Amino acid sequence: MERLIAIALRCGLAVALGLAAAAPAGAEEPTSLAREILGLLLPLGLVIVAMVAALWLLSRRRGLTNTSGPLKVEQMIHVGPRERVVLLRAGDEAFVVGVTASEITFLTRMRPSSLDAGQSFPRTE
Repeated sequence: MERLIAIALRCGLAVALGLAAAAPAGAEEPTSLAREILGLLLPLGLVIVAMVAALWLLSRRRGLTNTSGPLKVEQMIHVGPRERVVLLRAGDEAFVVGVTASEITFLTRMRPSSLDAGQSFPRTE
């Protein structure tokens, strides 16, 4: 058993010495600073381009940049962590709706003339 271990150690040592002799120290190809910078900036640039492309596709698919439609959000007031009251304008009509995580509820219809005049309504508490 000891003899097998000794043979294995000699073979391992011979292989290690052979590899060390085949690749002399300091024989690595020197890399330039420009190559290292390019190696860092190229992947970073590809990630940035991929993120911009993903955002562009998302906005096109979901219609996030569509401002030419008939429905406009005039004002949004948060009344809770996931609840809001939203004032919508559709053409010459205005609606107030309540929005929660699970539903949208029609609250009232408003006259657009009162919105255009900037009229404020008394607070009720």
